[in-house]
Amino acid sequence: MSKISMKDIADSLGISRPTVSLILNGHADKLRISEETVSKVFAEAEKQGYVRNELARSVRRGRTDVIAFVGGGGTSYVMEMLEGMNRALQENSYTLKIMIPDEQTSISDLIRQCREQMVSGIVCRALSDADLDELKEASLKYDIPVVQADNSFVAPWCGRVVSDDVSGSLQAVRHLVSQGVRKIGFMGASEKKGYVSLRRKGFLEGMKEASLKFPASMELKTPQSAIWNEDLCSQVAEYVLKNKPEAVICSSDPFAMKLLAAISSCGLKCPEDILVTGYGNLEYCVFSNPPLTTVAQPFRRIGYEAASLILNYIKNATDYRKNILLPVELIVRKSSCKTI
Repeated sequence: MSKISMKDIADSLGISRPTVSLILNGHADKLRISEETVSKVFAEAEKQGYVRNELARSVRRGRTDVIAFVGGGGTSYVMEMLEGMNRALQENSYTLKIMIPDEQTSISDLIRQCREQMVSGIVCRALSDADLDELKEASLKYDIPVVQADNSFVAPWCGRVVSDDVSGSLQAVRHLVSQGVRKIGFMGASEKKGYVSLRRKGFLEGMKEASLKFPASMELKTPQSAIWNEDLCSQVAEYVLKNKPEAVICSSDPFAMKLLAAISSCGLKCPEDILVTGYGNLEYCVFSNPPLTTVAQPFRRIGYEAASLILNYIKNATDYRKNILLPVELIVRKSSCKTI
């Protein structure tokens, strides 16, 4: 069977091929084509089994209806972001391509692949400063819109969609203060991380608001990717025993889980001896012992809004270089309550 063309549809209906092309490509409004004609064209296209040649269309436009995600994957919250991105793209007949840098595939390789495959835009997450610099150069040179999602610092050359991390830590401090707590510690990554910086800022704002002191000894920094072992457990336990915090706000749920393990290892209990909060509301928080109080991030919405920024730029020429903060919510569970 020969492939059905726009000309076949036009001949069947007795109208011009350009009119059929405008309708099937979603541009009927440009010539104010009647709804009746639009309906007839789509009905005839379906009847004849017409399938649009996306490859040829992409070559003519110089881009495909594909948005790339460049960044780390594999965790549950990244999958939630990808679900949000995919929903926004599917609503607009776009496709998501996942590209994860690793030891064998550098950011340069991924940028080259994005150019070769003519993607319409890139959403990235948790890239290093060096990788971002390289992506910035390609974005400006080849006019590829880039939006950062989740963990990132503000960069004026691209868009950014993140949760309101300052607000989240501020909510956590206020909650602990309402429990009568005054000696509060903070646990975060020793590396330079955008999310840690912002969550620490919110923590400090909350401490200042409550007129509470925060000596340097009350801050615990550990490598984010460190494997949990006896040495690391001893380090965290030593912090707890030496400083005797009434509560500790952790910059992420994984840090909170490490802290809970260390508290147990040195013969103390949560929440009886020390209160703990996390950040993220990852799926295992409700199953920890005790269930973890944490700040819920809207991961699906982060992905949806990041993809939408690029789509609005493509379709409506709106500025994608926006900094969007999405609201968060403190989910109170037993780990931060003296009586619950």
